[in-house]
Amino acid sequence: MNIILGPVLSLRKVDVNFFYVSALLVVPIDQNEIDCTLSNGVVEQIIKLASLPFSNPIWDVIRLDFNVPLLGVPQTISYAIESNNWQFELPALGQSPAIAYVSCNGFSDAKKMKDVGDITNRWNDLYITHKSRPYHILMMGGDQVYTDGLWQQVKSIFEWNVSFALDRWHKPFTKKMKEELDVFLCNLYLKAWASPAISNAMSAIPSIMMWDDHDIFDGWGSYPTALHNSDIYQGIFALAEQYFRVLQLQLAATGDENHPSALPGCTNYNLGFSPIGKISILVADLRKERQPEPMQIMSEYNWKLFYQYLNALPENGHVLLQSSIPVAYLNLNNLAKLLKVLPGRNELEDDLRDHWRDDAHRGERIRLVHNLLDFSRIHKSRVTILSGDVHVAASAVIESSRYPNSGFATRVNQLISTGVVHPAPPAIARYILESNADKVDIIDSGITANMLPIASDGGYLIGERNWLAIEPDDKNRLWANWHVEFAKQLTTRVIHPYGDEIN
Repeated sequence: MNIILGPVLSLRKVDVNFFYVSALLVVPIDQNEIDCTLSNGVVEQIIKLASLPFSNPIWDVIRLDFNVPLLGVPQTISYAIESNNWQFELPALGQSPAIAYVSCNGFSDAKKMKDVGDITNRWNDLYITHKSRPYHILMMGGDQVYTDGLWQQVKSIFEWNVSFALDRWHKPFTKKMKEELDVFLCNLYLKAWASPAISNAMSAIPSIMMWDDHDIFDGWGSYPTALHNSDIYQGIFALAEQYFRVLQLQLAATGDENHPSALPGCTNYNLGFSPIGKISILVADLRKERQPEPMQIMSEYNWKLFYQYLNALPENGHVLLQSSIPVAYLNLNNLAKLLKVLPGRNELEDDLRDHWRDDAHRGERIRLVHNLLDFSRIHKSRVTILSGDVHVAASAVIESSRYPNSGFATRVNQLISTGVVHPAPPAIARYILESNADKVDIIDSGITANMLPIASDGGYLIGERNWLAIEPDDKNRLWANWHVEFAKQLTTRVIHPYGDEIN
């Protein structure tokens, strides 16, 4: 069998006794029936999700669904597709999973490729580490691909974009634009994920993916209303969403199919996986509903359902909240004037438009922080936010003095890991950011956020490519280990469980 891409494993659903995993393949169109076997469990179904590119198909996208029972001991699941063999690891029944987290898998500008040596160095490191210390879940926190090249490489969109016509924002998203963008997105995914280092990891660790702006295009949802609502911007978004559904969520491109772990009732792509041992995973979709007018990251309707799901999670455990953009990070608003004279300012200005601390998002951020702190205190559970986006490794803590007798439940941790491929901002930009990192962020009365010095030199930001491991131990602690390029040792934070008043 000629496999063009894959298998790409995805975690579909969990319950107390089962892991439901799928494997995605891209094969030549009208391939013969596929034969697949598992060493344990059932191949529930094999279905065709789509044919790509949509406008002129040459590839079929196939999803194979596996139902695998958990045992009293960890297990290695071998799976064979035709004459090809792979394997993935599952935790024991009731055991918390080991998790790898990555984000920013590409380049916002092709010129940045010269700033790195081995493009897939961190992916190689992740896969080698996995072979000696298996990971059960691969969380991918956004920018799984970078569509930025569409403005130059999609000819019809390039010509529209440089026309400077007064009525350009009233132009239609033409059939030619759609067809050319279709081919561009198809080739982008196939190329971005085809590297042996990336495909090795994706075929060996079931993933949970959530999009961010570069999976659509840079800064999506934060542009002025006329641009955001224009037929061409909406047309680009709609096609990028179809590719996100098919290749990242492993769903049909259109229709009523929801992800098996979609939060009940949500109309965006919020996901929840619980329980997995002592860990629950909550994945926020911060892109589908992001818009400038009314300004929002997520609709009130979906926030309400999000908080309902959060408050129904088990007590005495850990909640990992994936927020593509850090909730606790530097105050970029104070740096706006400086950014105008800095190299690399474009990617930093993108952060300004998008980040949680922008004044337009202040209300949503305050409500999120209050809900996380209340959940932690009432449910006696630790909440940790996992984020990427900003192209450095960092950590922060949100603290509340409102309930002085509630111990550790007054804290929410923020872990930032990025990028697995994208390089850090230029040194002068990092210097300016670092010099402002010790400022206390007052979120609300009695609630603050502080960056933590995690770098080996006592600094707050690590400006090398990295990925993050979340490794539970037998004391219900989570060891957060950053695997940093060129570093001789890990950078580590320990996330303590309920009852321990340390971070």
